[in-house]
Amino acid sequence: MGKGQSDDQVKISAALEIVAEELKVGIQAVALAYVMQKCPNVFPIVGGRKVEHLKSNLDALKITLSPKHYESIEGALNFAPGFPHDFVGAHPALNNGESTNFLLGMTGKFRLNAGVPAITPKSS
Repeated sequence: MGKGQSDDQVKISAALEIVAEELKVGIQAVALAYVMQKCPNVFPIVGGRKVEHLKSNLDALKITLSPKHYESIEGALNFAPGFPHDFVGAHPALNNGESTNFLLGMTGKFRLNAGVPAITPKSS
């Protein structure tokens, strides 16, 4: 296990590394591409201290992850939404619009953007 890394972080890093080797890009590029392509309404804020970091970040714009890649990354760990969801029940946004807790269900209507396309590289 790496210094300061939890077992979960090591598992995710290993899954990202396998995909990165297959696509012949850096692990950072795979992580950024995953976030951009999986969550179209989330825009990662990246930083780096070296030119290599910037180049790896730009590589994320050039790759398209396949369903097999998603399965590999997501299969590394079981998803846990964290507090307060694991305390009071599943949030409607995490449960196909249905709440497993009446208090969360009373907070409002949630519209899931299931039809929003992912950010993928444009072919020229």
